[in-house]
Amino acid sequence: MNLIRFAERMKIVFTKGQYSPEYVNFYMRNFGVSPFTNCLKKTFSHYLSPFYVKDAPVIPTSLDIKFGETPFGFRFEEMLKMKGYPNCFTVDNVESDCLKVISYKETVIKSSMNVMYFFLNNCFFFGEYRFSDVTFLNVDGVIHTLLKRYKVNVPDKSDTFFIGDPSGNKIYYVFNGITVSIYYYSRLNTEINKSLDTYMNRKEVSDEDGNDLGSLLARHF
Repeated sequence: MNLIRFAERMKIVFTKGQYSPEYVNFYMRNFGVSPFTNCLKKTFSHYLSPFYVKDAPVIPTSLDIKFGETPFGFRFEEMLKMKGYPNCFTVDNVESDCLKVISYKETVIKSSMNVMYFFLNNCFFFGEYRFSDVTFLNVDGVIHTLLKRYKVNVPDKSDTFFIGDPSGNKIYYVFNGITVSIYYYSRLNTEINKSLDTYMNRKEVSDEDGNDLGSLLARHF
């Protein structure tokens, strides 16, 4: 890296931060790659798609849905201070807003779990627990713990289901036979809701492809 590029890089680090669109764009412009491993294995709209399926059945809970110990609305900068360097980082545009995604790995009952945090304009609104290898994972135990936490019931052998709280926050559980994912989506922030609703309306699946839950799962999971 020559001195001019180095000076530009350091200016961005000090003024915008390492985890900024400007920093990633600098690397993409000069080296053709991002300086970070990409967190997303599919497009952002695919993560949100199940929550935008019309008339999807939702099991109601009287308890507030929370993503572990991280409250919705938590700031991106505070997350980095608390958790440290993430395993990956993705930055993208959603409408006129900035989407940032970070991930950390944890181990639960000998099974590796990825914990992903999604921020819009540095505000936490969406999380995922993902078990990529369920060899040593008690899948039924995961479901039981989740249902016990929110005091709800689901039909036996349910591979997918939603849980919703009075504020409109939702959990989506899905097991595709290989991986288990549990998504947490907050609807507490009005401005974020507007941006995401507009974004998803633009990404809406065409009628010829089908927009029922089964079709979405077949394509995206």
